[in-house]
Amino acid sequence: MDIRNGDAVFLRSGEPGIVKDRSSVTGKLTVDTDNQSVKREMRHGYLNGLSDTQRVELNQILDSVKSSTEDPNERIVVLESKVRELEGDPKQIGLSKYVKAEMVHIMNSNGIKPREYAVQESKIR
Repeated sequence: MDIRNGDAVFLRSGEPGIVKDRSSVTGKLTVDTDNQSVKREMRHGYLNGLSDTQRVELNQILDSVKSSTEDPNERIVVLESKVRELEGDPKQIGLSKYVKAEMVHIMNSNGIKPREYAVQESKIR
């Protein structure tokens, strides 16, 4: 697994931290364990594997959705439109998966079923 700057890690003591620097030569990490910075960076969950720019963009998307409405149905509609927009750009496929995962999490947490399903025609009876 490739650990990137901004990824969340857990020390042997179980204490969470955020990777601030990684030496590709030695494999040593500089980890920030300040509670406030960990809470700020992990405010939308355990998001690892994104580049710095994708992480910033994802946090902006999720912050704007959270601040725009409290209704989970409205949040799902906004996230679904964002997923469609991101899937149109091949460079944003990884980011679209994280946005889609957040949408699915909201749906599962609130017992909301999808309105549209993508299935193979041969699977329909």
